Amino acid sequence: MKAAKIELLVLLIVLSITAFAGTGEKKATRSSKIEVVKNEKVFKLFYLADDERNVNVKIVDRKGEVLYKEKISAVKGFTRPYNFENLPEGDYKFVVLDDSGIMEFDVAHKDLQKKNTHYVRFDELKNINEKLYKLSIAAQGEQVAKVKIYDEESRLLYEQKESFTNNFAQLYNLEQLPSDGYFKVIINGKAEVFNF
Repeated sequence: MKAAKIELLVLLIVLSITAFAGTGEKKATRSSKIEVVKNEKVFKLFYLADDERNVNVKIVDRKGEVLYKEKISAVKGFTRPYNFENLPEGDYKFVVLDDSGIMEFDVAHKDLQKKNTHYVRFDELKNINEKLYKLSIAAQGEQVAKVKIYDEESRLLYEQKESFTNNFAQLYNLEQLPSDGYFKVIINGKAEVFNF
């Protein structure tokens, strides 16, 4: 009788071990990831996966309209450039589908280096000297500015072309000039006028 109880107990232990054998193991998951990096008007899509798989890439606009799609077969990873030069400025989305699911990455296509973007200041430095002025220009990249000084009757007294990169500053001592004249600064075809 004792032997039957021990056999029954051993049988129950074996059945328990068999029944729960799979519960302690972690199931291997397949994963992948994407990253998008912008360089001016080109977006680079970086894709990396645990194993080789087929990948579908779509570019959609903010309305959800598919603008571009492609299928890349049997890859573990890739880098692809996508040129947005001919697309209007706005918000877009990369949609990547593979065996692990759908991944989305939002991007903003904006031209941050417009040629006409600049800022001009003309300040009188009274605390240093009467009729001393500072002209400051902040812009992006290579620039050419024309600086002209006129008297009150709009006669040209001074003209200079200034070439610079990104920023420019110059002091002008106008002690010898009559009052009520003006400065004209022309940069990228846009003229700005400052009275003195």
